[in-house]
Amino acid sequence: MRARDLSVDLKADRAAGSGNSCKGCRESVAVPESHLARILAKIRPEDSVSEQLYEQRLSACASCESLSYGTTCMHCGCLVAIRARLKPSHCPHPSADKRASWEMAVQAGEHAQI
Repeated sequence: MRARDLSVDLKADRAAGSGNSCKGCRESVAVPESHLARILAKIRPEDSVSEQLYEQRLSACASCESLSYGTTCMHCGCLVAIRARLKPSHCPHPSADKRASWEMAVQAGEHAQI
């Protein structure tokens, strides 16, 4: 799964009544893929997780009901594609069950790098 795969059709999302949006934000805050790509390109390799771990983290975020506009975590306001790429990142979800999928991805990634 790539960052662009996280993008959603906002009209369909709203029509489905998901309620998955921040009350203070509008569709205009959706971050274009080109902006995400520029930010991701600036992350130094030593600060970046493996591609496998990145994909696992993105997958965990994509399946979370707190993902808004396909790019933004509603718990901290971060761009999940950026948070997922950075080594020291963690899942900000208040539920231990939700954080578990992120942590399992981290543990799997650590074992794969050994």
